[in-house]
Amino acid sequence: MSELYRDFIDSKANQIINSLGGTITPAPANAELYRDFLDRKFDDVINSIDNVLPIGSATGNPATFYTSVSKPLVACTTEFMSTQEGTGDPSPSNPRAIVGVDDITLNINENTVVIDLDGTRYGGYVDVVNRKLLNNMAFFDKWDNVYLQSVNQYGIANYLIGGLNLNPNAESHCSTLPIQNTPITDTTTEGYYLHPRYIYIRVDTTRLPTRNDFITWANQNLQVCATLTTPIEISLSDIPTLLTIIGNNSFASDTGNIDIKYRCLPIDLI
Repeated sequence: MSELYRDFIDSKANQIINSLGGTITPAPANAELYRDFLDRKFDDVINSIDNVLPIGSATGNPATFYTSVSKPLVACTTEFMSTQEGTGDPSPSNPRAIVGVDDITLNINENTVVIDLDGTRYGGYVDVVNRKLLNNMAFFDKWDNVYLQSVNQYGIANYLIGGLNLNPNAESHCSTLPIQNTPITDTTTEGYYLHPRYIYIRVDTTRLPTRNDFITWANQNLQVCATLTTPIEISLSDIPTLLTIIGNNSFASDTGNIDIKYRCLPIDLI
């Protein structure tokens, strides 16, 4: 449709240029001014058409839809989450390492786009159209600065790190310990406990008698992922503009679901 309008405008511009050639001096300069004017008017018309075209939506992996126009996506987000190696419940005897995500591969119709996350990330989503990453998972694997808060009557030591901004009711996982919800006074087994400002690690002092023993073990074996209260926004400048094609479209990701909004004609939504 756009090309038809462009051909029409070009033919009108050529008529004007030809008519001006014999009547206005210097003809080429004035003629090009008219062409530029018409081109700008054409762009205004196309932009206004784009802004009133209906917006369709699709969700899934792949997200599939049909559109009669080829336009940049209105919105596109794709989620990602870390994984854990191995199987079974994590424990000191069955450690399951947490594996982050370095990049996301999108398969878009017949093309592939790789999005570099600018480092290893452990959960969140990418806003493809606005070229930004919303990182909503914090990752912990260094424990040199832990503080020993207490040792309870059952010999369970309660270590903590603080200064955090966590949502303890949201998703979390650990490489070697189960999550706990009991106060330390009632805790008889090893595990981890989340607070909005702290992570508590509970370990048996018969296995790890001292703080130094805990730090040595934890730096080699203990990883924790926890959801942030407020996601951290990171700019990703190298994402290309993604276009729909006329006809059937398919957008797939190697990390999770995709939510898409796209321009279309009213008949496409019926």
